Amino acid sequence: MQQTTIKVENISKIYKIYDNPKERFLEVIQKGKEYGKNHYALNDVSFEVKEGELLGIIGVNGSGKSTLLKIITGVLQPTSGKVTVNGKVSALLELGAGFNPEYTGVENIYFNGLVMGFSRKEMEEKVQGIIEFADIGEFINQPVKTYSSGMLVRLAYAVAVSIEPDILIVDEALAVGDVYFQMKSMSKMEELFRKGKTVIFVSHDTASVRKLCNTAIYLDKGKIIAKGTAKEVVDLYEKKAREVMSSSSKDMKKDSIKQITTDMFKHEADEAFVRNEKYEKLVEHSREGNGKAKVCNLELLSEEGEPLLIVDENRVGIIRISVIFYEDCQCSVGYHIRDEKNEQILGSNTVYEGIGEISGFSGDRIIIEFKTELPLKEGRYNIMTVLSTSVFLNRTVEFVDVTKDGMYFDVLEKKPYRIWNMVQLQNTVRIRKVSNEQ
Repeated sequence: MQQTTIKVENISKIYKIYDNPKERFLEVIQKGKEYGKNHYALNDVSFEVKEGELLGIIGVNGSGKSTLLKIITGVLQPTSGKVTVNGKVSALLELGAGFNPEYTGVENIYFNGLVMGFSRKEMEEKVQGIIEFADIGEFINQPVKTYSSGMLVRLAYAVAVSIEPDILIVDEALAVGDVYFQMKSMSKMEELFRKGKTVIFVSHDTASVRKLCNTAIYLDKGKIIAKGTAKEVVDLYEKKAREVMSSSSKDMKKDSIKQITTDMFKHEADEAFVRNEKYEKLVEHSREGNGKAKVCNLELLSEEGEPLLIVDENRVGIIRISVIFYEDCQCSVGYHIRDEKNEQILGSNTVYEGIGEISGFSGDRIIIEFKTELPLKEGRYNIMTVLSTSVFLNRTVEFVDVTKDGMYFDVLEKKPYRIWNMVQLQNTVRIRKVSNEQ
């Protein structure tokens, strides 16, 4: 039976907020009279983390994620509630937290280790590995106050992960630093996961939460909105984000994106338009958007027009999307091919392909086909469709129709060799033997 390493029971954190500094002063001198209002950074939050669990915490800015981590690590005290932690905790919260700016990098490594309960001798065995992981050169012997933000996070992360904690808590740390360091950090995180360490990982990067975590919590305005598998929780979070994006885009100025109307397409009188009730039933539970147009059938076909449910090597596929317009509107039509963790691997849409948004009238029916290579490694994949209308600001879109989980296909293992990449394109290989003579 897995041991509970972290137990959070009915945690609330309340801050007093005032309209102006005068009210704060008046509340101090006028005993019994309250001017401030209570702001709940956290409101009655409860959950458990089991040994070896990889818990992701997601939510918009101001949802209480960082406050929760600070309470778990003891940096903050809750207004009410209780936290129980079993095991040695290493936390990477705010940039450079726990470092003395006057100490050198090496001195801070020893200092942090001693604070966590390691002896000087134990830290001497770890310090070289930490220095190599941080990879900040001669700056390791300089005071931390001279470090750039990139060097600071390198050192902080190296210390946090290299001391082999029972529980690792990371708050957005992987988003800082250069690409090479982020890749190295991700590999180190995955190594800790394989060793069965308990990890709490806070991030806005839902793809990382899906990839790294097996469970997740969705926080909003200090309350837990959802708890469950990382896939379920991230899907809900992304759905809410799309709803907010669509809602905020309604009054914005439309982008001047190229448009084509349905009457510009060649009319195929002899082609049967298929409305697939089975597909519509499969996607109904997760369908999103304003409903002005909807995908009513999705097919993956071979170049010969045959259904393609099993994909072998070097296969080209045709993604056929059937759309019905229920109101006059314009939208781009696109798709995403997603893996078993719903990470988006391949995709496109009519705007990206230079066609533009399609403007249709109520009752119009169209079929859009994307012909693409499928250079995927073995596994199961699903196809997500997106109909959306762009608006002017920050690439914001209003979603017309989003469907998921209605179309799956399998990619066979390419024996006798396994492909470890997410995608594998055919290469042209050139080999030359060069003379050893000088």
